[in-house]
Amino acid sequence: MKAIIETLEMAGELVAVVAKVRKAGDDVINVEGLGYSICNNRAGDKFNVGRGVEIAVGRAKKLSVATVTERLTKILEHAVKKQDKDWKKKVECVIHQLGLIR
Repeated sequence: MKAIIETLEMAGELVAVVAKVRKAGDDVINVEGLGYSICNNRAGDKFNVGRGVEIAVGRAKKLSVATVTERLTKILEHAVKKQDKDWKKKVECVIHQLGLIR
């Protein structure tokens, strides 16, 4: 398996890691799994790229695209309820980067 890692920045600050996992030799189009790791600064998180990659790849190996979509949608709904615009932006950024449709 090969993981394609992308980091996301907002206002010059790293906020998330996205991992796309595929079998070695497959085209990028044949993504087997998707994973993400998002830093919630308001909760006191400090972004760590190494840990973020570890979490994102671990999720990518375990979760289907449908499960990732469902989880991110729930996180986004929670952010909207709490009126946390910063967290909402970060989650939307990850959803966009993964190419998921809410």
